[in-house]
Amino acid sequence: SILTASLSCGIFTRMPVLAFTERALQSLKPLPLTVEYYDTKTSGLTLRVLPTGKKTFYVVYRTGAPSQPAAERRLVRLKLGRYPELDLAAAREQVRTRRLEPDVEAAPVVLFKDLATDYIERHCKLKKKSWKQDVYWIDRELRPHWDARPVGDIKRRDVAQLLNRIADPPRNAPASSDHVRAVVSRLFRFGISQGIEQIEYNPATGIERAKPAGKRVRYMDGAE
Repeated sequence: SILTASLSCGIFTRMPVLAFTERALQSLKPLPLTVEYYDTKTSGLTLRVLPTGKKTFYVVYRTGAPSQPAAERRLVRLKLGRYPELDLAAAREQVRTRRLEPDVEAAPVVLFKDLATDYIERHCKLKKKSWKQDVYWIDRELRPHWDARPVGDIKRRDVAQLLNRIADPPRNAPASSDHVRAVVSRLFRFGISQGIEQIEYNPATGIERAKPAGKRVRYMDGAE
């Protein structure tokens, strides 16, 4: 399988690649984690598949001239459209068109690990005597799952699923789940206060306390 070498302990260790065809995209099944597939035929074209089965095309590229060092060229991710409403041929054409256009002003992709580091250095250590507790929960529970994910992609569903994994057997740790929920809320509230546009809302808002033994966390997405 394409994901055999990529999935370890529930965490994807590298991005899966795939020669995109309509048949291949239609056959992709949702997994418990969000997976982003990279097209081997059109550089920068990706398809993100959510656990709900929703599939969305993106283009990922770096701004600036190719001769510049990669560290000086901002990584940009732009949504192209939902699949199959936007078919593969149209998605590839959009990628080619964007390559011919001058760089548009787009916000750089902010990864969770960057937000977490900023939160710790610019908020926790300066304003919280108990900042080491937040660092503990971030390092133990959040980074292993979200470190490489764009912050705008972390939704209430992701928070609810994470809290349930902590509260449910075999861990049976609802108190730890409460601590993690509070840290997630503070962390994303800090991100919003810093003007990170990719964060549309605080994904911990509206999440009930996790209940063990299969009593699932409710979550509300969108306008709920």
